[in-house]
Amino acid sequence: DQWQRRVRRYLQDAGFEVVQTDNLQDALGHAQRQEFRVYVVDGDFPLRRGGPEVSAGLMLYERIRHLRDGKLNYVILSGDTSLETECEGLGIRFIRKGDYESITAYLKSLQ
Repeated sequence: DQWQRRVRRYLQDAGFEVVQTDNLQDALGHAQRQEFRVYVVDGDFPLRRGGPEVSAGLMLYERIRHLRDGKLNYVILSGDTSLETECEGLGIRFIRKGDYESITAYLKSLQ
């Protein structure tokens, strides 16, 4: 995905190490093997779970939160602003796709 490549390059140019996956299982595998200071996830990646469509980013958050005893910095990037309220309720930082300055500012605030 062109947008994901752009975000990866932008974060690398800003000095961040990036581990990128293209599916939920690989992302969860990385999270099980290594703890990250922050998780930046594409919230627009859909996942069907036997019913209504849900965000794979929100599902991944729940799984990683359990691995890390609820202590994690998690960012969902999305063009779907309907996720924003749900993210806020879960303590997830929501940033609109394309807002590179906010992504960088948030990540630098964690250093």
